[in-house]
Amino acid sequence: MSITPSLEAFSSVLTAVLVLVIGLALRWQNGRRVLAEQEKETIRRAATENRRELARQLHDTTAKDLAHVAVLAQDVTTRHPELSSELLPLVVAATDASRRIRPMILSIDTAATEMPLSQVVQQVTHMLKTRNITLDTGISEGLDEAVTRQQRLTAALTIRECGSNILKYAPADSAANLVIDTDAEPGVLMISLSNEIADTPAAPGMSSGYGLANLGSRICSEGGTMEASNLGGQWLIYITIPAHNHPDKQTENHTNKQTQSPQ
Repeated sequence: MSITPSLEAFSSVLTAVLVLVIGLALRWQNGRRVLAEQEKETIRRAATENRRELARQLHDTTAKDLAHVAVLAQDVTTRHPELSSELLPLVVAATDASRRIRPMILSIDTAATEMPLSQVVQQVTHMLKTRNITLDTGISEGLDEAVTRQQRLTAALTIRECGSNILKYAPADSAANLVIDTDAEPGVLMISLSNEIADTPAAPGMSSGYGLANLGSRICSEGGTMEASNLGGQWLIYITIPAHNHPDKQTENHTNKQTQSPQ
């Protein structure tokens, strides 16, 4: 019907070609964008994994070995007081090195994914074995799936800090107990620990760098409770961490009865 059918046909073909070229160009550009995002995510995951692995290696080797050296030297000093003057510089050096390296570990591991609580318990168990302290555990099934991310982070900090105190204050060749329960009260994570108290703490300067006082304040700020007491030579800690914060109950819920002063 057109006066110039050849021109109309040429125009239609040209339009179709232009649409096809533009579509292919957009598809190619979108493909490059997707590949770039995938590569960026791969690099981010690799960097995170590298940071986590470096922090784990520092924690599991260097930091643990420094703690082991300080604790063993302190034990030798206790059994052989005549060597205290010679071993004291070793204890001080190991303690100072441990204090310096722990902030590095926390800084490196800041962006890494948090560790499952079961793995945190394994780490603390291995740490206590350096003094032949056995950690008996009772853990609810499906623990990590039953708690919120914030509960998991606070619980991990709690287990590590309390494990550090057990390492310092419990006698060698003793036993400690850890119970982590999610069934006692809906939405509440319950943690209880108990251990014997040695007459003399091993390497009292050795610390995870957080402290029970700061731990109690953090748990309180999240609406939880922490009770600690010395009963008949046994150090007992009972902690609750709710799934949801209740700031109005912080003051009445927070009880921290410390008859001993571990840090």
